Amino acid sequence: MLDFADLGFEMASASTLVIDYGDLPSLVAVALQRDPMQMVLWHPSYATDASEKLLNAAKEHGEVFGIQTVFMSKRRNELPSSQKHALALKEADLLLAALIAATESGCQKVVWPKQVGPDPKQICIAVERANLVVSLAETGQTSSLLMIDLPLVDLSEKQIVDLGDDQGMLDQPFWPCEGGQKAPCGTCIDCRRWAKGFEAAGQPWPWAAVAV
Repeated sequence: MLDFADLGFEMASASTLVIDYGDLPSLVAVALQRDPMQMVLWHPSYATDASEKLLNAAKEHGEVFGIQTVFMSKRRNELPSSQKHALALKEADLLLAALIAATESGCQKVVWPKQVGPDPKQICIAVERANLVVSLAETGQTSSLLMIDLPLVDLSEKQIVDLGDDQGMLDQPFWPCEGGQKAPCGTCIDCRRWAKGFEAAGQPWPWAAVAV
């Protein structure tokens, strides 16, 4: 794990670690936490075209909220696998890494900004996966201290945008694209779904002025 002490962040005691991908759900999840002094942000670094954009957004979240500690996962994960079992294992691996970072930072709670929408089956899978990872981490322990919270798991893209608007976050940095160019491409899966979410919520697309 690499910390950004050289970027002006200092270690502080905290109780909650927020997984911050650098996207809009992560930004909203951070905004929902009421005490920045009790938080650390943990950014999993994926080896994708968007990795630098997402990392910069996560670091800016730390600055915006005055969060004193920002971590980056040392591992550089590969692109998501098309194999369902491999993808599930990678997600569980990420949650285990987040729990390790949390315990090393003195945190007992991990906030996972996982969002699957109003799909009962997918919601159950995400919640069950989080609970199983916690159970694995606490195997052999006499008390239960750790938890993984999924505050956004059942929300649609429109609802995420609405919540971001309620929190006054839509003008703050986040990256919605699979690419790493100057502005979101507007054609990838992530761009299309978030653009539709902004449209459904009646909100202007933040990159409309620089659209390519």
